[in-house]
Amino acid sequence: MTSTRSTEAKTIASINDNIVITPQKTASIQLLLDQTNLPNEAGLYRDHQSPNDPWFAADEEISLSEGSSFYTGEPPCRASPPVNDVPAKYVVTVNDHPEYTNRREQTGASLRRLFDLDDDVELLIDTMSPNDIVIADEDPVDLGQSNVLITRDRNCDPLRINIIVNARPKVATKCRLSYREIVELAFPNPNFATQVFTVTYCKGPRRKPEGSLSDGDTVKIVEGMEFNVTQTNKS
Repeated sequence: MTSTRSTEAKTIASINDNIVITPQKTASIQLLLDQTNLPNEAGLYRDHQSPNDPWFAADEEISLSEGSSFYTGEPPCRASPPVNDVPAKYVVTVNDHPEYTNRREQTGASLRRLFDLDDDVELLIDTMSPNDIVIADEDPVDLGQSNVLITRDRNCDPLRINIIVNARPKVATKCRLSYREIVELAFPNPNFATQVFTVTYCKGPRRKPEGSLSDGDTVKIVEGMEFNVTQTNKS
């Protein structure tokens, strides 16, 4: 049986914008300081982007689910007032690249936008086992529980993507199609020597949902993509 620890999502914190790998979601401030080569600091502030950010002494334990971005500084002269109405900052990484957000509750789609991920890759939660968890666009992601993510190329074989070419349903069997392959779906046995073909599309990939293609171009294919192909004789 796989241990609970081996299937847990990996966890990180950020101290002065430096990423720290943490062994668990609850950790002592001293452990975080040790991992960033700051063992002599008296404590840390948790970043709420507020003038009343809470300060934690080195001997205190904190939960990273309540905020994972920290910074060093002189201890406050008095106890910090409550900041429950000010969201804490969370750090999240994709392929070791960090971004910061005040939104703990995310979705696969919002994280893809935050990191500007291409449709060619899947987004996954990086776990302490080989069985990383795929995140669909509609899946919720709690950055208080899972903030280490990775990508991998989508599996394109076997593949059947339903598209529309000149108002007729077609099936693409590859992740990308070339200009000439799309023309051939519209006009079997086209004569590129004597004819000119204009190719436009809509409902395409997230990064460029509409556009046109010229000879030599290729385009990422997504479900429901629509193409319009017209032909004229060369003068």
